[in-house]
Amino acid sequence: MSGFADLRARFAGRAGAGTKRGFGRDSLTVGGRIFALPDGDSLVLKLPAPLVDALVESGTGVPWDAHRGRALREWVALGPGTAARWPELAEEAWRAGGGA
Repeated sequence: MSGFADLRARFAGRAGAGTKRGFGRDSLTVGGRIFALPDGDSLVLKLPAPLVDALVESGTGVPWDAHRGRALREWVALGPGTAARWPELAEEAWRAGGGA
């Protein structure tokens, strides 16, 4: 997934940035907490619930359930058709997770 690889490069070297295995995938972290991960050809982000709700309402994203059958409140999956917005929304997830 080149889009996720691009995001990994974007955040590499930032204070507090890292990677770890989470939800069965290589994920991006800020302060040790996951804020972004790939899921097939989608990007999954942890964002404030009101923003997740707005993205879902607008059709930009879908609630993400980690393949467990129940949506996780602050997680949204963004399909490949929204890839142009991935950097902007990943930056928001970074800030929401405590990145500066």
